[in-house]
Amino acid sequence: MATPALVIALTHWMLRPCSAPLDSAKPVVVPSTVFGSLFSDEIFVSDRLNKINTSIYDETWCYRLNQHVNLSGYLHQPKPLAALDLHGINYKADIIVNGRMVRTMEEIVGTFRRFIVDISEALFISSNTEFDVEIRIRRPNDRSLPPSNHDTDLAISFVDWAPRPPDRGMGIFQEVFLRVLPWNILIEAFSASVTNISSCYSHQNSSCSCFSLSLSVTIHNLANEEQNVILSFSVGNIIDVTLSATLKSNSSRTYSISELERQELSCVQEIELWWPWRYGRQSFTPISVVLQDPNTLQVIANETRNIGLRLVTSKLNQHGHRLFYVNNVPFMVYGAGYTPHLFLRYDIIKQRKTLEAVRDMGLNTLRLEGKLMTDDFFKLTDQLGIMVLPGWCCCDAWQHWQFWTQSQVIIAEHSTRTQLRRLRQFPSVLGFLYGSDEAPPKKIEQLYINISHEEAWTQPFIAAASNVTTPAGGPTGMKMNGPYAWVPPIYWTEGLRKKNVFTGRVMAHKPCLGLPLWITTGGLFSNLRFYLSPFNARMGPAHGIQGFLFKSQLMAYEAQRAMFDAYAMYKYTNSTGVVQWMLNNPFPSLIWHLIGGYYGTKSVFGNNFHAALNPHTKDIVVISNLMHEASPPFHLIVQLWSIGSIDKDSVRVVANINDQLFELCHIKSMNQSVVLVRLVLKDSAGNITPDVLDWKNSTFFTTYCSSFANLTGLCTFPKVELEIEVINSTLVQLTNQRNTIAFFVELEADGNNGNQDIWFSDNFLVLYPFETTTVTLSQPISDRIKITYKSLATFCQNGESDEK
Repeated sequence: MATPALVIALTHWMLRPCSAPLDSAKPVVVPSTVFGSLFSDEIFVSDRLNKINTSIYDETWCYRLNQHVNLSGYLHQPKPLAALDLHGINYKADIIVNGRMVRTMEEIVGTFRRFIVDISEALFISSNTEFDVEIRIRRPNDRSLPPSNHDTDLAISFVDWAPRPPDRGMGIFQEVFLRVLPWNILIEAFSASVTNISSCYSHQNSSCSCFSLSLSVTIHNLANEEQNVILSFSVGNIIDVTLSATLKSNSSRTYSISELERQELSCVQEIELWWPWRYGRQSFTPISVVLQDPNTLQVIANETRNIGLRLVTSKLNQHGHRLFYVNNVPFMVYGAGYTPHLFLRYDIIKQRKTLEAVRDMGLNTLRLEGKLMTDDFFKLTDQLGIMVLPGWCCCDAWQHWQFWTQSQVIIAEHSTRTQLRRLRQFPSVLGFLYGSDEAPPKKIEQLYINISHEEAWTQPFIAAASNVTTPAGGPTGMKMNGPYAWVPPIYWTEGLRKKNVFTGRVMAHKPCLGLPLWITTGGLFSNLRFYLSPFNARMGPAHGIQGFLFKSQLMAYEAQRAMFDAYAMYKYTNSTGVVQWMLNNPFPSLIWHLIGGYYGTKSVFGNNFHAALNPHTKDIVVISNLMHEASPPFHLIVQLWSIGSIDKDSVRVVANINDQLFELCHIKSMNQSVVLVRLVLKDSAGNITPDVLDWKNSTFFTTYCSSFANLTGLCTFPKVELEIEVINSTLVQLTNQRNTIAFFVELEADGNNGNQDIWFSDNFLVLYPFETTTVTLSQPISDRIKITYKSLATFCQNGESDEK
């Protein structure tokens, strides 16, 4: 029996500036960045991060590891090889093993490249050898903003999302492995994808589950000579496919076979497909790859992995909007932009909690813009059925193509190849955006498309997130030209109804909630000039910064929920999806996040069915969040409430999905400036001044209003009095003890010392008279942490404070 390959994760290193003495090194755990390893982020809230002297990070830093490795089982193999497997170095590095320089910074360069470095001559000294490795790292040149800075490296940039980390993210930010191979061949990656599903297949009837497969594997031959191998695939104990392959010396290549070449792959049955959550189960099939010596049939390398089999496609609908499909079923994208920690800290427990919160909100997709995360992240999205749309970043060197040198073209080529090889194995990957705000020029685009063919990429491969047409990719059918500032709720429904150019399609939306906690360097997001006029007109002047922030939360909630409602109302017709910018923050900020507040996402998507009010037409629509629209009739209760908490009118009707039930004409007869409409969905004012949009005065950033709704009546809500009971360490029960409405109640975990990892399953709540509801916490809390609340009345001039 062949000796198995040895794989050791190299996690515990010593870190110091290379110019510093050896005894000054500090222990760190990899993956990590230099700054992230040495400092905690709690001490850098506010503008302190900008006051750090960054000159120390201009020099080279050394990661060093020393340990003993038992190689006795490998020295007598015919072709043993030892390799250092680097999954992410930012940005360039020298590699020294046992005192020998094995690679230089001219060779190890590029944040998103995987490097497999042969270190055999430096390591194979004795059977029980000392393994001493030093990685000397230089940071990337990162001056991504303003866009006129064209000397930025192809690295990780947070653009205008957050302050720049002092070290520019330099370090070993992804995994490192020592691999000892009995034969000098490594299976880098392999994947399986569905390429065609029989027309007789249906989600309800899986007995006719005939579909075709494509199998691919990337093999790295690290030997100095060509090698012949027998390559075998096994799929779920049902399919066995074998072929011969010739591996060129010192090279890596992807081999792919499909139903066009092998009849065995043309009609696969008895295997369950993988689905996004809410569409079906996340099923996985064991797939094995075996390499054998053709002369002796000895196993050279083998690997088995559970892979989700699914088909992901997209096409333009009748309006020219891109609609995604999973297993031939239309997939409506409800998503948000995900970012890692500013210091690239990958906490798998926190990541799981964040992804569970994504599902709790009812979202189904995350976009990664230039921060492509670790394999563990994608394994979690596979398990949870959350789709991911990765791609390159905007506004930095990844979009400054006209200034690229030939070395940058090479880095971009290898980076794209590395990521497509890696990402194709995860069923949760919805596609790849090889541009971002803009599409690349013809030459670069063709380079990327050629790579996608060579690497057997089967998912949608899209030029940009914006609405552009390219020579090779055609029209993108996407949209991202705003709005980037606050717009009123009516913007979304009126725009989607008109199919206006500034609405519709899969798009990004950036709400302006307030100023960030860090000092900005200018640009559109550095002040509130687009926000203060509608804020003062609609909400009335704020009294103090806390009042301003809380009223801003209400403005954000109103606009955000209206956006999600509108896209759900018009799904598959005038809309095909929406990506909110963003889900979370890389660094504490008051803008661009859903985590912690949810901002209406759970109200819209948290249940399978939802009733919504169209603020433009005043129609009430019942929406299904399931894959199949068919359902029994519902009982819909419509209540109109005044600020005085009087149920002025109540209507009960029978509703079906997508019914436009009736217009709320009763509002005009209530003689109230502000009315609350409560919609309860169960199984089996003439003086109102609305927001008026000025579509002629519309830019990529915002659409202006010619007049604003007057919501200052909301400040007449009386004091809120809630009974709070912590039933266990994660479940909180809230009861409104008064006969008045508890409006827009924000919950907080007091005493958590600013821990942003604690959030509620829903927030900014409305509790009607004597109503009880429960929420859950993202993690257990101790007795020293108290649940407190505040409402709009807390910050209104004529409202009695109710903060508790």
